[in-house]
Formats: sequence, C-alpha cells, structure tokens
Amino acid sequence: MHFPNILLLLGLALPLPALADAAPPVRTFGDLTVDDPPHARTEDPRGRMLGDVEGSLRVGAPRRWVGPPVPLGVPLGFGSLELLRLLPGDGGVLAVYREPFARGPGEPGCAPTQMWQNCKQEARFYRTDGSVAWRLDFAERFRRTDHLVVFDTLLDGQTLYYNESCQTYAKDAGGKCAQLVAVDVSNAETKERWRSKPLLSNAPILKRGPWLFTGYGFTAEKHYMTVLDAATGKIVQTLPVPKSPEVLTLVNDVLEVLIYGSDTPLRFAVAKPGAASKRGVLRRL
Repeated sequence: MHFPNILLLLGLALPLPALADAAPPVRTFGDLTVDDPPHARTEDPRGRMLGDVEGSLRVGAPRRWVGPPVPLGVPLGFGSLELLRLLPGDGGVLAVYREPFARGPGEPGCAPTQMWQNCKQEARFYRTDGSVAWRLDFAERFRRTDHLVVFDTLLDGQTLYYNESCQTYAKDAGGKCAQLVAVDVSNAETKERWRSKPLLSNAPILKRGPWLFTGYGFTAEKHYMTVLDAATGKIVQTLPVPKSPEVLTLVNDVLEVLIYGSDTPLRFAVAKPGAASKRGVLRRL
C-alpha cells in the first residue's frame, strides 16, 4: 500500500502547498522550465499570444518562464495543458493554461494539424492557501469548435474578461470570432455576464474606470480601437487605426497603442470617468 493511501485511511489530508511556500530553484512540466528567480524576457512579445513564456508553443520545443515568480501552490500544468500566464488577483493569483500546438498529424497537441481545431485552454484562480476558488474551461464556452483562441485575459475584481479571438482570417471562422466576453467569477459557477458582437477584439484588453479598451485587425481586414462599457459590454466608441493594434499601454491619462509594423505609438487622451464628451472617451493626440 502506498503511503498517501495510508493517510487517507487514517482520515488525514495532505495539505495543499500555499502560495507563500518557497518554490525550488528549478521546476519543469512537459516542455516548460520555471526557474526561481525567473529568467528575464529576451524575445519581442509582439506578434505572439500574450503570455509569460518564451520559445515556440509547439509540442517538443523548449519553453522558459519569463513572468513573475510561480508560487509552489500553482501547478505548472495538468494533463496536456501548460502554464502560460500568471496574473495577480484579490486573495490569490490567476493562472492561465493552454495546450501546445502539435508538430504533425496524430501527435499530441492541437490546431494546425487538426484543421485549426480549438486548443484546450483554461483559467484557474488559486487562493493563498493553494486551493482553487474557481476554474473556467474556455473550450466549453467557445461558440465554435475550430478557429478560436483566447488571446488575452483580464481579471478585475470578480469579473474575468477575455477575447474569443480568431486563429486565422475571420472568414475562416464564418465571421464568428473576436468577441469580448465578461464572466462573473464571484463563485464556482462562473456565469457569463455579457458577450460583445464579433470582430471586435483580437488585441490586449485594458480597463480604466468604467471602460474597457481593446482593438481589432488582421492583414486585409479593417483595423480599429474600441471602447466598451465594462459593466454592460455596450460599445461606447470606435476609432479607425492604420494597422492592427498589438500593444496597449496606459500612461497616466494617455493610451499608447503600438500598431503592426511601427515602433512609434499612436497616442490617445483618455477622458476622466464621468467627463466623457459627445466625441467619446478617446481623443487622438
């Protein structure tokens, strides 16, 4: 009989690692290596899925963690999913996991070799004691079984925002992709609060006061920035931009947007909450 089974027969529980417990200097799961302290980022994150890892996202390719320290209570993966991103939250941390891409037909992984099927992706919130407060299986909520991927996630209090983005051209998904979704994560039920119209968000998501900022664009498709009411998902403002928005940064009352192919950000003045004019929340500088 194994030792853990003896503990169970005695009615004793194995304690979960707390987030404050010290992690070993090197941890691995699948192709992912996490050092403590983590390595500094060396690759340009532009053009990649938002995450805290460097290296190819294909099965068999080495990946190294370049995000914040990963607490011992947060697993580096489970099943075929690996840790991709770690975000702070109230009373714990949000861990985002995803399945790596396959190398060839019949091999483990997802997407390119399986007609752009959706990869398995999941978010879990770990309390400070290492227990899971809630989990959200993105694949269960996707409106299609193919051509969809979560590009960014944003946790604000008891609401999780994410974009159900297109893997390739929007036409390949029948135009039913790039929606922004808000989910109530105040309890384990994780109920959807609202879902935007399609072709609205395949870029980072930022929140300032009552507003969400995001963008959309892909090659020959239209490119624009959108401001939404964070509580309802209602579109407050849409502004065209020359190319796809790739990096969004808030600097005081200015939103800086790096677009595809440019290292000079577009700059927008952000109205203060309650002071938005008829012209909208953002004003090009």
